[in-house]
Amino acid sequence: MNKNFKKLFFVLLTLLFTLTIFARPAYIDPKMTSGRVFDQRILDINQINTYITNFAIFAQDVYSGNNSGLYWPAGFPQETYVFGAGVWVGGIIENDDGTSDTTMSCGYYPNSASTEFVPGDIIDASPDRPTPYNNPWDVVYISTSDNYGQPWPLKTTSGADSVVSMQDSYTEFNDMDISYRLVASSIPLEIEVKQTTYAWVGPLKEDIIFIKYDIQNKRSDKKDIKKCYVGIGADNDIGNEAGDAANDLLGFIDTMTVDYAGVNDTLMQINVGYQFQLESEANWTHFPGIVAYKYLESPKATEPIDLYHNGSFIIPAGERIGMTTFNYFTIQTDPSDHIKRYLVLAGYDHTLYNPNDPEASYRPFPNWGQGVPGYPGKTEDPTAAGDKRFAMASGPFTLKYDSTATVIIGIIISKNSAEMLNKMLIAQQIYDQGWLGPVAPGQVNFDVVGMDKKVVIYWDNAQELIPDKYYSLVSDPSLPTYNPAYREYDIEGYNIYRSRTGAGGTWELLAKYDKINEYTVVLKDSLIYYNAAAAKYETTYYYDTVGSNTGIPYYFVDSNLTNGIQYYYTVRAYDVNFNGYAVTPSNDTIGAIPLVLEGAGKTKAAVPRSLTSNLTAGTYELNLVSGNIDTSLISMEIIHALDTLIEKIKDDTFTLTFGLAESSAVNTTLPAYPYTITNKNGEIVIQDRMDLDTLWVNNEKIIGLFSEKYNPYSGFLFKINDFKLDTSGWTNKDNSTFKVSVQSGVYDSSILKVENVDPARMFYHNSKEYIITWHEVVYNTLTIIGTDTFLPNDTNLTVTIHDVDNNIDIHYSNRVLGDNWHFNYSTTATPSQCPQYLKSSSASTAKVGLYYSGMKISFNYTTRPNAIVWSSRPKDGDIWVVKVTPNDTAFVMTYPPINLQYTFTVNPATFAEVTKSTLDNIKVVPNPYVVRSELDLDYNYRRILFTNLPNKCTIRIYTLSGELIATINHDVEITVTKDNKTTTAYDLTKGYAEWDVLTRNDQIPAPGIYIYHVQTPNGETKIGKFAIIK
Repeated sequence: MNKNFKKLFFVLLTLLFTLTIFARPAYIDPKMTSGRVFDQRILDINQINTYITNFAIFAQDVYSGNNSGLYWPAGFPQETYVFGAGVWVGGIIENDDGTSDTTMSCGYYPNSASTEFVPGDIIDASPDRPTPYNNPWDVVYISTSDNYGQPWPLKTTSGADSVVSMQDSYTEFNDMDISYRLVASSIPLEIEVKQTTYAWVGPLKEDIIFIKYDIQNKRSDKKDIKKCYVGIGADNDIGNEAGDAANDLLGFIDTMTVDYAGVNDTLMQINVGYQFQLESEANWTHFPGIVAYKYLESPKATEPIDLYHNGSFIIPAGERIGMTTFNYFTIQTDPSDHIKRYLVLAGYDHTLYNPNDPEASYRPFPNWGQGVPGYPGKTEDPTAAGDKRFAMASGPFTLKYDSTATVIIGIIISKNSAEMLNKMLIAQQIYDQGWLGPVAPGQVNFDVVGMDKKVVIYWDNAQELIPDKYYSLVSDPSLPTYNPAYREYDIEGYNIYRSRTGAGGTWELLAKYDKINEYTVVLKDSLIYYNAAAAKYETTYYYDTVGSNTGIPYYFVDSNLTNGIQYYYTVRAYDVNFNGYAVTPSNDTIGAIPLVLEGAGKTKAAVPRSLTSNLTAGTYELNLVSGNIDTSLISMEIIHALDTLIEKIKDDTFTLTFGLAESSAVNTTLPAYPYTITNKNGEIVIQDRMDLDTLWVNNEKIIGLFSEKYNPYSGFLFKINDFKLDTSGWTNKDNSTFKVSVQSGVYDSSILKVENVDPARMFYHNSKEYIITWHEVVYNTLTIIGTDTFLPNDTNLTVTIHDVDNNIDIHYSNRVLGDNWHFNYSTTATPSQCPQYLKSSSASTAKVGLYYSGMKISFNYTTRPNAIVWSSRPKDGDIWVVKVTPNDTAFVMTYPPINLQYTFTVNPATFAEVTKSTLDNIKVVPNPYVVRSELDLDYNYRRILFTNLPNKCTIRIYTLSGELIATINHDVEITVTKDNKTTTAYDLTKGYAEWDVLTRNDQIPAPGIYIYHVQTPNGETKIGKFAIIK
């Protein structure tokens, strides 16, 4: 709501100031601004839409004339909650003469909508800063934006973009410009502030924005800032707060007993201030919600803090301080200077402060009770409703020179007080667990190879094998974030983009690849009603179409390109997940509110170029040694690796061996096949595994689709597209027989029943014999009963399971289906219902039976599976043996890809003898050459290309009078020294050479006709002409 009516007087007084600061309109590209750039942008990824700036003000639309700048929910810009806010920092500087200066830097002063901060960091000597505070790229960066063509400024240790949430922002500002001081006598603290924000979407999370302030003491005199306080000053206006319409109320929560992270009755320091009202707003669709500010991180106390100045609550040195002040005021009582604003931060009533009796006005928190029933903490009485501002702060502490204090605030908007508490706990959990929230996929590893008039892009599936970090937070049924529909492995496909310049706004989508599965949802830029609750809105922003089951080839060919031109590429993974879930009438859990996120991408450049004219491509031969995979579905590719120099391919024979099946990282109910590739000397070249992500059965064959990594080695890539397994003789088929015998012990074997889970899933071990040994142990260890103080009636049971044919022990895991074992007969159980130990008090479902490697045993089967009779349970050392008889007794046992082995021989690429005809296709590009040709990289870097060259030759360039002006030696082989080892490297596709259009005396040649002469080591030559035109 525009408050110009009640602030008109102050706006007129500060009009000149405002026009000076905020002269640049939002649409101007900062690089076009000659002076300091005051930038304003909007955060809009979730339901809270708010403006932020690079001069400390947030939640105010400065460019529109200082209007309210934070609204909720998305799509309702008239439903505003904040007129303006900003960081407040105060402290005391001790002078050399024994006096001290109390000062304060204000990020937002509500009385005049002003700030004391300016863009950028403290003055430095960096080359991109021509004058102080005049760096054109000291702007607001947003991770979902192209940022005026500038790269994202925050990087990981590996150099990748560091993006934490679904929409991050970053900017820097400082208080050093004295012309922006609100009070002339107020000196700057000389601090530099780095402001970062984080935001997610999804139920509860979509109504939270996190603001992080890293505040650094950069004083020129290198003094500490004593008795420092850091906080937020906010003018929260819920709707229209002008005149008689002012009806807001305040509340705060210091501590509260809550259920947190599965622990009941946890006493927590909540650190929250909030604002609300009890009346509806005219022309609003929704009843006004509650806007709250929660401290998530505060500075550490540098000495003990007596919070109430009476000894009743001491914050020890070294502990996080938390919220130590919640102070409020009105437009009539705004703290008008830096001393009064410092008093507000320090917990004093600045309107009553008496320096001769300061304790009389010390009031860190209002002396309220529960003014409004149902609202947590302490609130004002309804009769006190009006237009309010508040400041919340943390301190005091000493901010030493060159040190940094970090403050993190969560801004939370809720429909009601009960929802506010849940969201506060969600905010705390996201912070406590290292900013766990839905995030976009990481950067894809890919390579680009320039070929003749095309570029080939290869990428791997490494991102598909990384679990979504947020899954750990939503998979726990005890947490309010619980979402059984959330996918742990959620990468769905890849987008391939191309740009001529690599700059923001120039990328075009070349291809979209989507996994073959059930996820082909369609999203629209619209509001979606969640669980048919009209008041609950969910907004999705990303793609019109997620994908159409194209499958993923892991390579793409960009054709019809111009040789010699540099093109930029990026490959970005996208995921599909669900922010909510619903339960169908048949009690099935299904995902609701689809969420699609595209990850950031690396940028790589490639130049299409002619191939070496005398190149003979490399080949390979593949032979099956043992196993039963259809070799026609094994494919390899010979590729040219240009991103890094590689050793020259040599004649070699490699052996590919598959090991014992494991559980796939993509889908734990399916297998993964570890494999090793060795050379003829037995040296390991590649050791990795292929993870199956799709499986179906067709005509007695199991067909699988791999999510599989590319493995570059010496110029070739090995991959498996898919595979078929002949299952006609597998032991664990429907008509195979199963028998459990009790070898030792007295358990009744007649009530034991063993069966396979699914005939199509017998790909893990497929043994004919398993030995199950029972152990009485001390929970939860493998210590045998009797070796410590536990008595027999404390018995806990567990087992070890040995696969006789493969001579391995099957490991325990609570995965419901996989290459593991666990107690629980049901294959629809949850992981928490699949224990490793049994005791008398165990859940009955766990005591029904056990699962192992695709099979399951019922302990007490009559007409149906029943729980084990505990009094008749197996004893320590009892042994059961499971034997499987194949359906064909004459069948010779084979094992699915266990010990599957291939050999393949690589025949390296070679260069044919150069003949006269080999040189016939040599060309000069462009011809004629015109200054500022499309091939020129820039004005000072001119290029003429000689194309279709053999692997080695010498090019000489002459004037028509026969003067030699340039010589170019072309050779695809070079010597590389790395780690004191010298090797030969090559670039097979470099069938061209560049001339920089400079003579051997570094002069630009005159326009005219020139002669070129190409000669190979074996004496073959070609002579031609080209022209240079200015």
